[in-house]
Order: sequence, then C-alpha cells, then structure tokens
Amino acid sequence: KNKKLIAAVVFLIGWMTGAPLAYAATSGPNNPGTLAGSTSACSNGGGSWSNATNGQTSNDSYATFGGNFFDNNEVSDALALSNFGFSLPNGSTIDGVLVEIEGYSPDGAGTGEISLAQLTKTAGAGVGSDLETGANPMNGTDPNSYPDSYGDSTNLWGTTWTEAEVEASGFGVVLCFMANGNNHDISVDHVRITVYYTPPSL
Repeated sequence: KNKKLIAAVVFLIGWMTGAPLAYAATSGPNNPGTLAGSTSACSNGGGSWSNATNGQTSNDSYATFGGNFFDNNEVSDALALSNFGFSLPNGSTIDGVLVEIEGYSPDGAGTGEISLAQLTKTAGAGVGSDLETGANPMNGTDPNSYPDSYGDSTNLWGTTWTEAEVEASGFGVVLCFMANGNNHDISVDHVRITVYYTPPSL
C-alpha cells in the first residue's frame, strides 16, 4: 500500500509541474511464504530437507540437509522458496533482483557449498541463469548475516520479468548445495529477496 501511495504522490507532483517523473525504487527484502524440498532443479542420491519452513525467517532455527548419506561431490535436493508477497505499483518495470542467504556448513568452513542459485516463475522450476557459476564454500558457523548473495539492482538473472510475475506466488528461488567430504550437513537459517523496479513515468 505504501508503494502505491508513493506512486500516487509522484503522479500528483508530475501533474502539477507538467513534467514526467520516474524514480528507482525497491521492494523488500521479503520473506518466503512457502518453502519445500524439490527434485526439479537438482538430483541427489537420497535424503531430503528437514524443517524446510525454518528458512522463512532469521531466528537460529534451521532448514537442514545432510547426514550419513550426503557425501563428497553429491548435490542436495533443491530448496525451493516462493510466495514472497511482493506488491508493486501498476505498470512498474523490473530492474533487478537480489537474493540473500543466511546459512552455513556445521561440519566446518568449506565442507559445503552453494552449487545452484536460480529464480523461479513457477515454484521449484528454475528459469533464466544460474548465478552460481563456480564453487561458493559456506561459512563453518552461523554468520548471523547474509554472506552469500546473488544478483543486484540491475541483474535480471538472464530472463525478463513483469510486475505480475514477481507478484505471483510462484516467484522465488531454488538453491542447491554440494558436500565437500563425507557425511556432511547444510543449515539454512533464512533466505530473502529484494526487487528493484522503476514505476511508470508520470
């Protein structure tokens, strides 16, 4: 509602001055409303995410994957996060998307890494570019911050976005992780998304 109010104020200023106005804006960071394990983006040799919904907020309760089945170079089931609840002014142009991850490898720094980070238009099904183009070793302790991030204010992740698509329940991200050693674990405390956009010129 506040975003739409700002757009209305800008429209009024433009109407009073006779000058078209546009401004860059952000929405978020927003939390996911839906979190689940998914096999659509990654394949693994067994196992699944435990307590996936713990990744909804930063509260030291973790979505976890791993154990005695998660061994060297194996890739996790995907963690699919969607339903971020964005609401933008009508007619906005999407400029970029930022994903931030608070997570770690309990067995020690570098024992796990992020192996895929891809946005979704349909929950769990990656589209566009995977922005994890190489190994990204994770911290060995909970950072209580967001050391892993992908995208920025001008990065569209190799695809196009409409206002309706980022507002839809299927908009989100899929993440996959890889073990660097045997019997390792991944813990994810929180994942959040910020959308950068430009409202229509007024």
